[in-house]
Amino acid sequence: MTDQAVVWHGDDVASDDEIASSSFKLFPESTSMDFGDVSLWPNRPASKWAGSKLGALQFKLEKLMQRARCNKYSRDNDPKDFPKRIKGFQVIRLANSVFGVHGWSSKITSLKTLVCDMDGSVVNLVVEVTLAVTLKDGTFNEGIGTGSMTNYPAEKIDTKGAVFQMCRKEAVTNALKTCILSFGEDLMERDSARDLKFFDNQIR
Repeated sequence: MTDQAVVWHGDDVASDDEIASSSFKLFPESTSMDFGDVSLWPNRPASKWAGSKLGALQFKLEKLMQRARCNKYSRDNDPKDFPKRIKGFQVIRLANSVFGVHGWSSKITSLKTLVCDMDGSVVNLVVEVTLAVTLKDGTFNEGIGTGSMTNYPAEKIDTKGAVFQMCRKEAVTNALKTCILSFGEDLMERDSARDLKFFDNQIR
C-alpha cells in the first residue's frame, strides 16, 4: 500500500475557486452534526493543515465520480455505489495527491478470519481487516474491509495459503477505500473540535 510511493498522474490540486464552486457533497455539513461533549473524545490531534485538505479531497472525489458517470459502459452511476466501484489504486493516488506521498501512512490493526471452510469440494473463506490511516499531523481514521471467496471449486486452488492471501489483499484494499473515503467527515469533526480549542492547531 504505502510502502511504495505511487505517483499521482491526475490533475493538479484544485484551486480555491474550483473548490468553492464544487456542488458535490459526499460528506454532511459540520454545522448539522451533533458532536456531544468533545471533552470525552479520544486525543486525536487535528491541525489547520488537515482541515485544509478536506476541500481538495472532496473536489477530487467529485472529479472521479464525474469520470465514472461519463463512462458509456457503466450501467450503474448511483453515487451511493461509488465506494464499491472506485479502484484501490485510485484511492492511493488520491491520498498521495491530497496529503502528499509522505503525508500519510497505513497500518493493519486487526486481521480476523470470519469464515473458513476449505476441506470440502468448494472453498468458503471470509477475512476481515481493520486498517488505520494516519496523517503527518497525527490525525487518523480507521476503516474495516472484508475479502471473500465463496463456493470456489477446490480443484482450481493451488494452496490454501494462496486463497488466504487473495482474500487478505481484497480486505486490505476495501478497508483502505473505506478509510480514505470517510476521512472527509472525520476531518470536519476534528476541525469543529479545533475551533472549540480542544485540539492543537499546529502540525506535530
